[in-house]
Amino acid sequence: MQVYERPDHPWIKDKSYYVAPLNYDEKVSAQRTAAEGADISPQLYDSTIRKILLTPGLRPTIHGMVRIAELLEGIGVKHFTSNIHWWKDPQPEALEWAVAEAILKANFSFDTSITLDTAWSDDWRRGAEDLAELGMVRPVFLFQPMREDRGKRSPEKTYDRVREIMGGIKDMGLRPGLMITDVGRASWEDLVGLSRAGIEAGADLLNVTDSGSSLSHHGMRVLLNSLRKELDTDVEFLVHTHDDFGLGTPVAIETVLQGDSIELSFNGISDRAGFPSFEETIVCLESMYGLPSGYDMKLVSQICELVKQESIAPHPWKALSGDHAFMLDLPYSAAPALEKGRGSFPPVWNCVDPSWLGYAPQMNWLRQFMYGPVVESKLRSLGLPTDKASADEFRAVLSREFASMKEYPIWVEEEAFDELAQLTLGERGK
Repeated sequence: MQVYERPDHPWIKDKSYYVAPLNYDEKVSAQRTAAEGADISPQLYDSTIRKILLTPGLRPTIHGMVRIAELLEGIGVKHFTSNIHWWKDPQPEALEWAVAEAILKANFSFDTSITLDTAWSDDWRRGAEDLAELGMVRPVFLFQPMREDRGKRSPEKTYDRVREIMGGIKDMGLRPGLMITDVGRASWEDLVGLSRAGIEAGADLLNVTDSGSSLSHHGMRVLLNSLRKELDTDVEFLVHTHDDFGLGTPVAIETVLQGDSIELSFNGISDRAGFPSFEETIVCLESMYGLPSGYDMKLVSQICELVKQESIAPHPWKALSGDHAFMLDLPYSAAPALEKGRGSFPPVWNCVDPSWLGYAPQMNWLRQFMYGPVVESKLRSLGLPTDKASADEFRAVLSREFASMKEYPIWVEEEAFDELAQLTLGERGK
């Protein structure tokens, strides 16, 4: 991966971010060395659609999922993952199959890997063969390793099945992938044994899945490096984790910095506690670590909004994609933005310029702005009078607006504020 030259100042102006210069210090850089001796290049796999399909309470549509796939291709996604479950039924889940079929038929430019839960089915080939005809490049089969409280099948029987499937998929002219679930709580001997069986049989992807988010980002680093050293392989490792401890994105960043690949979703959408966020990961890697993303960052806002429409809105305070993310929400940020301009450098309030990601800074009117000189600064920016009588009159208008609001969000949207100001004081400004 290309690395920016260390800047002389704590920002890089053409990207308009302003982060701590310590991030680029040699002592920090020395801590993020990829796995020793490994000739690998980390890849970002998008799992947004996969995770929407698994999020409780949603009613996804095939059309909506294809719309998201179109933007994924537009932003530059090169690797796409999805699931198809049989849920121990003779037939696959209809919606998951239909979505996969529609996306494969659309012939997008990204590679498509699909995880199948048919490893112990007598007819495990069927789904893989049907999907391969549609253009799937890699079927991934999942296996559970042994741990102290789990012992249904002998390791030897499992390894034989892994070899059978990986070898069979390779014989079909496809690229076999092996998913090992719950790696953080697995027996180390069985984790190594499963991995080795799959790789020796032809697996070109080891999907290291920390199903319960049991590993910290430091623990994940040790596991990945130890496993690669033990296996003595350059096969691609793809990490899958969740956000149960709020560590989804840190684990993703740690994984990439170690030279391994990671599954991500826009808005962090997922079942359970969410997923490592695609937008957070690429923005952080570029701005704090100097690793160019290669994505069309201007489309970040569009894809986050579309995922919101087709699934569920992120928490308002969610980094980058939440409604509060680029809000000038305190007088300390609002006043300088009004005086210097919202596009001034360095950014007034955030460490990145929102326009880099296709956003614009918001300045909805909040109760905090009723105090101090913010009202006057805002009126001045609109070319309206700012004398005491005018400002007091307009504060009274705003107070009545606030009093009429009973539910979140209790703020006056910027366009409504501008209209109120013109209606109240416009004639005086002429």
